[in-house]
Amino acid sequence: MAVRHPAFRGTAIRKAVLVDGSSFALRGSAITVRDFLLEDEDEFVEWAGHQEMYEYMVWRLESAEAAAAYFHGLFNHSERTASRRRHWYLAVVNSEDAFCGITGFDVRQDGRGEFGWYLAPRFWGRGYATEISSLFLEFAFESLGLPAILATCDPDNRASRHVLEKSGLSLVDEETVDTWHGERQRLRFMITADERLRSQQ
Repeated sequence: MAVRHPAFRGTAIRKAVLVDGSSFALRGSAITVRDFLLEDEDEFVEWAGHQEMYEYMVWRLESAEAAAAYFHGLFNHSERTASRRRHWYLAVVNSEDAFCGITGFDVRQDGRGEFGWYLAPRFWGRGYATEISSLFLEFAFESLGLPAILATCDPDNRASRHVLEKSGLSLVDEETVDTWHGERQRLRFMITADERLRSQQ
């Protein structure tokens, strides 16, 4: 486990764990985000079939075959076993071990972190996205010691924007991106380590 960042005070990091010396997980009260298991494939493909989930997403999986191929790409990604990991592609499971969706965290080339999540519709409105955000902020600032964290959402996605703002991120930029249904605006949010520290004092 990475060393706790010295600027932060409070309880010791206990949510970032290594299972069996290799698999990564962040554990919260309602959900766990963890490395994919091979037995997740069927539930991953089922998750990918929820068309309403793609309304505000940049990308889309068009078929069960595409979803299965994408799953194996994530499962076998070289970052999973990298000695200095910079990318985490993770499953989201709840306390009943139900597969809720996927999430990810990247350490960008500029040294800042970036995260996002995609949950199946039946798990919307349960606070899972808020807990994912909390887990990644704690991991990024207190374990990795990153200077800032970014996240994006579609301007029309009020639920995701609310989660990001409630988590302490502020709107810093707007950009145009290519998506599966044409060009769309994308809002970029950010929180710095100093801002996070002030919010905890």
